[in-house]
Amino acid sequence: MSKASKRRNARAFMVVLVTTFLVWFVASMSEEKEYTATIPVDYIGYDTARYALVSADTAVALSIRSNGFRAVGRSFSLPAKHITINIGSLSRGMPDSEEAIAFVLRTDRLQETFDSQLHLPGHVSILPITERLHLKIAQRCFKAFVPQLKNVDFTFTMGRGVYGAPVVSPDTVFLYGSMEHLSQIDQLTTVPATIANVVASSTYTLQLDPVWQRFPDLRVSTTEVQVHVPVEEYTENSYTLPLHLIAADTLLRARVYPTEVKVSFWVAKKDYANTRSNDFKAVVSYNSAALSTARVVVSEFPDFVRIKSVQPDTVQIVRIK
Repeated sequence: MSKASKRRNARAFMVVLVTTFLVWFVASMSEEKEYTATIPVDYIGYDTARYALVSADTAVALSIRSNGFRAVGRSFSLPAKHITINIGSLSRGMPDSEEAIAFVLRTDRLQETFDSQLHLPGHVSILPITERLHLKIAQRCFKAFVPQLKNVDFTFTMGRGVYGAPVVSPDTVFLYGSMEHLSQIDQLTTVPATIANVVASSTYTLQLDPVWQRFPDLRVSTTEVQVHVPVEEYTENSYTLPLHLIAADTLLRARVYPTEVKVSFWVAKKDYANTRSNDFKAVVSYNSAALSTARVVVSEFPDFVRIKSVQPDTVQIVRIK
C-alpha cells in the first residue's frame, strides 16, 4: 500500500473517530441527569433590633435535574446565587421569653421560593435534598422610653403660635440589648433643632440623640420621631382683674395698691368668644410683715390662652395695724 493510500485511510479513520465521539457526546449531554448543588441561605424580614438570630442553617442542598448542556450553563450561574427566606412571621408570633426559641422550616414548603429566586431555565427541575432548616431566634432585653423634645425652638410668623402642645410620634421608643447597658441610659431626647417661620399646623421629622451608639450591642426601634405642631392664628385680648391677697399668716392684715391689674393674653381666634373674665384670677402672696411689695401671679386662666403681660406686675402692700 502506497504512502498516499495510508494517509487517506488515516484521515478517514480520524473523521470516523471524531464523528463517533461527537455523536456520543451529544447523545450523552442530551440525557437528563441529576446534579447536586449547595446554595447559601440568608434570613430576612425580622426586626434585627428586637430579635437576634442565635443560630441557623446557612445552606440548603438541592437536587437539580437537567441535561448536560443546561448543567454547564448552571455551573456558571449558581455560584453567584443565594436564597433569601423571610422569617418575619416567625418573629412576630414569638412569645415574650428570655430563652431562644427554636424553629424548623420544611423545605418542601419553600419550593416556590427556590424556583423564583434561582431563575433556572425551563425544563430544569429543582427538589430539595435538605429536608429541614433549623434556626433559633432570641428576643433581646428591652427598655421603653418616652422621647423628649430637647432644645427644639419653634418660631412662628406674625400672629400665629402653637395651639396646645406638640405631639410626638411614636410616643414610645424601645432600646434593645443587654440589661447592663440599658440601665446606663435614662432618657432619649431629640437633637437640637430650629424650625423657623411656621405658618400652619405641620409635622416635622426630628432625629434622636444616638446615645445608644456608646454601646455596640444596643439597637433602637427608630432613630427619628415625628413631631406634629398644631398652629392657630392668635389675637390679643385683655381683662382688668381684681387682686386677691393671700397671706401666709391669717392674723396679718394688709391691703394692696393698686387693687386691680390689667392682664393681657394671646388667644386663638376660634376661642376668642369663649374667654370670660371670671376664668382668670390674679393673686398676691403676702408671706412676711417685712415686705412692702409683691409680685402679681395669674394663678388661674384657660389652658387655651397664653399670658402676655401683667400691668403692673408688682404692687405695694400696706399693712393694717
